[in-house]
Amino acid sequence: MDQNVSSPGTVSQVMEHLFRREAGKMVATLTRIFGLEHLTLAEDVVQATLARALQTWPFYGVPKNPARWTLQRAQR
Repeated sequence: MDQNVSSPGTVSQVMEHLFRREAGKMVATLTRIFGLEHLTLAEDVVQATLARALQTWPFYGVPKNPARWTLQRAQR
C-alpha cells in the first residue's frame, strides 16, 4: 500500500470507480471460482470487501492497484 494517508476525496473517487466499473467483474470472477450456487455470497463478499476498503484506505492509503487488492481480499 502507499505509505501516505489518502484524502477522503481520493478514497471516494477510487471507491466510486470500483463500485461502478469493477464490482460486477469481481462478482463474476468469484462466481466462476466458487460456482453459480454461491452468487449471493459472492455479491455479499464483494460488498463487505468494499466496505472494509472504505474503513482502511483513509488511514493506510489507497493501494497501487485497488481492484486487485479488493479482489484478492474478496477471494479470501
